[in-house]
Amino acid sequence: RAPQCGVCAPGDLVVMPCNATQDILCSHPTMHLLIASTPPGGVLHLAQASFTGADACGMALSSGGNLTIVGMPGGGTTLDCASGIGLRHFDVSLGSGLILVNLTLKGGFGSDGGGSVRLSGGSTLDATLVNFVYNSAAGPGGAIHLADSVAVLSNCTFDGNHAVGNGVSMQGDAVFASGPTAALHDHFGWIDKSSSEGSSVSLVGGAAGSFFTTRFQNMNGVGSPADAGGTFINNT
Repeated sequence: RAPQCGVCAPGDLVVMPCNATQDILCSHPTMHLLIASTPPGGVLHLAQASFTGADACGMALSSGGNLTIVGMPGGGTTLDCASGIGLRHFDVSLGSGLILVNLTLKGGFGSDGGGSVRLSGGSTLDATLVNFVYNSAAGPGGAIHLADSVAVLSNCTFDGNHAVGNGVSMQGDAVFASGPTAALHDHFGWIDKSSSEGSSVSLVGGAAGSFFTTRFQNMNGVGSPADAGGTFINNT
C-alpha cells in the first residue's frame, strides 16, 4: 500500500520526507536536529524557551566551519542537560567555530574536563549573554576547557560550576585553558569563586588571558559555599 504522505504536527520537524515506500517521519525539535538542519556558517534562531536532557546536550562540531546559535528574544533559551545524563553541551574541534548568544547552559558534565563546552585543535568560542550554571567535570574546566583554542566571552556569567578529579578539587571551576595558543578574553563578565581549594580560572602551559571589567565574586551558588577557599585565577 502506498504511503498516505501526511504532515507533521505544528512545531515538529521533518526527519525524513514522504517517498514511494514510506510516509513522512516527524520528530519533536531537538538541538541535534536543529543543528543538522542549519547550513554551514548559518545562524540557528531558537524558538522555544528550553531543551532538556539528551535533546539539549551531546552536540559535536568538527567540520571546521562556524555555527551561530541565538536564544529566544527576551529571556533567552536554556539548554539543561539534567542531572545524571553525563553529557556536555558542546564538543568543538578541528578548527571549528561556535558563536552563542542569549543562552543558559546548565547541568552539563564532562568526563574528561569541560563540563559545558570543550574546545580543541584551534577551535573558537564567541559567547555573548551566556550563563554557565551548575556544570561539572571529572577533570579541569568545570564549565569550559580550552586546549590550544580561544574563547571570547562578553557579558557572561559563571555560577556554581565545579571541576573535580578523584574526589579532589581541580583547577578552573569556570574555565581551564592550556597550551601556547590557548587564550581566554572576558569582557564585563561575572565569575564565581572556586568552591574549595581549586581556582575559578586556570591558565597553564603558556595560555593567555585578558579580563576587562570582569567581576570575580562568591555568588554562593551550588558548590560555592560562603567559606570557599579557592583562588580566582591560577596562572602557571
